[in-house]
Amino acid sequence: MLFDIKDLQVEYTVRDSVARAVNKVTLNLAGGESLGLAGESGCGKTTLGNAILRILPEGGQIRGGSINLNGVDLVKLSEEKMRQVRWKEISMVFQGAMNSFDPTMNIENQIAEAILIHQRDTSKETALERARELLPLCGINPLLGKSYPHELSGGMKQRGCIAMALALQPKLLIADEITTALDVMTQAQIFTLLRDMKRKFNLSMIVISHDLAVLAKNCDRLAIMYAGHIVEIGTIQDIFDHPRHPYVKGLLFCIPNFAGGREIIPAIKGAPPSLLAPPQGCPFHPRCPIAIPKCKTAAPQLLPVNTNNHSVACYRKDYKDVIWK
Repeated sequence: MLFDIKDLQVEYTVRDSVARAVNKVTLNLAGGESLGLAGESGCGKTTLGNAILRILPEGGQIRGGSINLNGVDLVKLSEEKMRQVRWKEISMVFQGAMNSFDPTMNIENQIAEAILIHQRDTSKETALERARELLPLCGINPLLGKSYPHELSGGMKQRGCIAMALALQPKLLIADEITTALDVMTQAQIFTLLRDMKRKFNLSMIVISHDLAVLAKNCDRLAIMYAGHIVEIGTIQDIFDHPRHPYVKGLLFCIPNFAGGREIIPAIKGAPPSLLAPPQGCPFHPRCPIAIPKCKTAAPQLLPVNTNNHSVACYRKDYKDVIWK
């Protein structure tokens, strides 16, 4: 197994309160595999990605658990050794990253700068040559490497971000909402590029998105987060054809059926809980229509159902009737 997270806990200190943004999350990833991570805004998806690279903002801390890459626990590494992991072993394309380029540097120089910072024995000429080789692989005309960020479209800038993330051929790429603000056609092109890079470099990926359809098309497995917890994880077929958690069923029920007739799509009532004062027991029970007394007192563990690849955290995982109407 290339990558393995066990019981990861991440907390933010907000004034005198503590918000547990990632709560005992466990997941793993094999070489060349892609995992989709979905859930409502504020559920902890981006915090999980930042925690993997240990780049949490001020006030955020890893409070427990392990993050293992090829058997090395990243949580225990010094900051100096962690710098050697970033970009070389794990890289990340951030949400809105296409707007984070330095406006005073052209694209190829910015890619080369990433190489020079993380491989200090590389000459600038070699770094520039490698940057120019990456550009066509990411669908950018090498002549555009001399362009400045403001001269490129949003899609081209995002391709440049991906090229920068792949500059040192990492084993794992974390893609956080990388198609936000892009049109549908450009989104499709970006994900086609990622699939090509995955095959070419045997790249493992964690793809963070709100769009379940995008994740279904581009990932091997899917994990659903709610209020800092993984509530269900499995193959795309497991999640879409045999969902077990009421929250996951609700998300899927909200997807429009364009082949069916006109009907009102039911919404999941209520709102996600505050992480500063989460409910006792299962975090979803205040919104769950089939909650039982046990749900209100003890949080369910993430346990396998049917196969070891499909796990769910729910006491009522065997409930068969229609929940959302």
